[in-house]
Amino acid sequence: MKISEDYNKDSVDYNWQIVVKYAIQKADFVEFNVNYPDDYEKIKMFLNTFRDTPAEIIKSKKKYFGENNYVLRMKLTPELKNYLLTTNYTAYLNTYMEDPSFYVGEKEFVVSITHENMIVLLDIEPHELDILVSEGFEIS
Repeated sequence: MKISEDYNKDSVDYNWQIVVKYAIQKADFVEFNVNYPDDYEKIKMFLNTFRDTPAEIIKSKKKYFGENNYVLRMKLTPELKNYLLTTNYTAYLNTYMEDPSFYVGEKEFVVSITHENMIVLLDIEPHELDILVSEGFEIS
């Protein structure tokens, strides 16, 4: 599912929050693309906020939308879930951590490309999609 190129910031952020509520119920991990290794200090500061959250930086990982140089993988804890629920989609746009993806085990099921305003739901059941749409998720 792609959100329109001419998106309304409030709309994409609203859609993202609906997807995050769905994803954190199923996911084991969230991953962020790290495009610039020079941003390691910022990532370290971010990780200090979540000291009790298992995390790792993975070098060169193949994902749904291709291969990334570095990926920050974090196990979903209550603190991290709260952060994800209160962080807008646009906060991940062109920053040191972007393009959040959610995983069940090693399988990506929510994928995003923030600079393309794209959120993709993989292998979603029709009844799950119906729930998202009933909560206001807009499909384009």
